Amino acid sequence: TELRSQLELYETKLKQGEEYVINLLNQNKENEIEFEKVKSELVELENRKSSELLELKSQLQSQLSEAQLLISTYEVKLKQGEEYVKSLQSQIKSDEIEIVNMKSQIGNYDEQLADSKIKLSKLTDQLDKSFKSTELIDAELLNTKNLYITN
Repeated sequence: TELRSQLELYETKLKQGEEYVINLLNQNKENEIEFEKVKSELVELENRKSSELLELKSQLQSQLSEAQLLISTYEVKLKQGEEYVKSLQSQIKSDEIEIVNMKSQIGNYDEQLADSKIKLSKLTDQLDKSFKSTELIDAELLNTKNLYITN
């Protein structure tokens, strides 16, 4: 009886051990299924990450190309601007030289005008003298006429 009771006890423990092992196996299967899900999600995330990185790289390369094109365009415009500025500076120098020449011409015209005023003044004086002479001659002629008329 004691053996029987020990045997029953071992059988009970054996059944409990079997149930425990079955539970562990079931838990292991669940863990394996969960592991596979996580592994699948991880692979999916890796693939999405790779895809997004490739897309980002493509976008960045496109933006870089656009930026390089803009830089080239601005470099050309900058060179054109520098040439335009040089052209304007050259034109300004030419205009300054022309202004100096014009001022010189104005000075010459002022001198000529002053000379012309002096000549005009002399001519006016001569004309006045001529008028006075003419008036004297007219007066003498009038006197001579009056003398002839009275004689």
